[in-house]
Amino acid sequence: MRLEELEDPRPGPGEALVRTRVVQPSVTEAMLAFGTETFGYETVRSALADGPARLFGHEYCAEIVALGEGVEGLAAGDRVADVAALPCMECALCLEGRSEDCRRGPHVGFEMPGCLSDVAVVPALGLVPVPDGVSDAQAACLQPACDCVAGVDAARLEGGETVAVIGQGPMGGYTLQLARAAGAGRVIAIDVRAESLATARELGADDCVDASDGDPVAAVLELTGGRGVDVAFESAGGAPSSGLGGHTTLDQAREMTRDTGRVVVLALLPGTPPFDMLAWRGRSIELLFPPLGSRSHLARAAALAADGALALDRYTSHSVDGLERVAEAFEITANKGRYGALGPCQVVVAGD
Repeated sequence: MRLEELEDPRPGPGEALVRTRVVQPSVTEAMLAFGTETFGYETVRSALADGPARLFGHEYCAEIVALGEGVEGLAAGDRVADVAALPCMECALCLEGRSEDCRRGPHVGFEMPGCLSDVAVVPALGLVPVPDGVSDAQAACLQPACDCVAGVDAARLEGGETVAVIGQGPMGGYTLQLARAAGAGRVIAIDVRAESLATARELGADDCVDASDGDPVAAVLELTGGRGVDVAFESAGGAPSSGLGGHTTLDQAREMTRDTGRVVVLALLPGTPPFDMLAWRGRSIELLFPPLGSRSHLARAAALAADGALALDRYTSHSVDGLERVAEAFEITANKGRYGALGPCQVVVAGD
């Protein structure tokens, strides 16, 4: 990574010039920075092959400095958060007025610069104002939280259903809280780290399963009297080299789910996982891949945080001051267990 001085950009039509207050590397970005093949790997590789590239920085809180022509609903001085993926505004869905269903637009920090800088120009159509009472540090967590809002929506929870959340990093912890708010009757948290399970208990988990000390599937089946859960959220899968669960957790999610239940995949699983079609089809288990959070999901996450219904700051255990320490933040985020971090290490650029 290299820190460079660049000329201040100017916003064009539909854009906002923002001053970064707090930014954090996502786990995916940290994995990519250390060469792990995961979501966005080819995009990053191609960008770097073409020369110096401005990458990453979609989990941030920034203040609007100026707006380009045609931007409505935002004003200079507003604190804002952003979505990870933008609609393309050209496909059939976008032209039908269903831009929140679009999956063809650019990703902030990948196909366009994010906010790993003191100022940046970003498209305004992904920005949502941060409510008063939500700190800069909390606001930088809103993007991953909004993906969890989309995930819980996809689960179609009914009141009183039993839920398991595999993985208790930030995504799992947010999902735990959102599932409870959506009406889950019993929430079972699963992780391999004692500190993550302790946090899950504080946030309202009814049961905590230590997957480092036995078979989590057997534990969940015992807790549910052999029935299994109605919904399992998988938020632990990914590259084992980064301390994630590989593809194993996807099978575990299926095995702990009741017949005709639902499995919601929140993690970005790399490669091609082995897939036993009959094991899924024979039990009529739905496998759901929710979208990345849209602007409406982001606004809901912000409102829940402002109301105190979504504790974002429980996962902001580490921070550094200044962009010159960005590499340190990536190191901590990529090795959370080694550093005792619950979530990404934040970079305070111009905070509260």
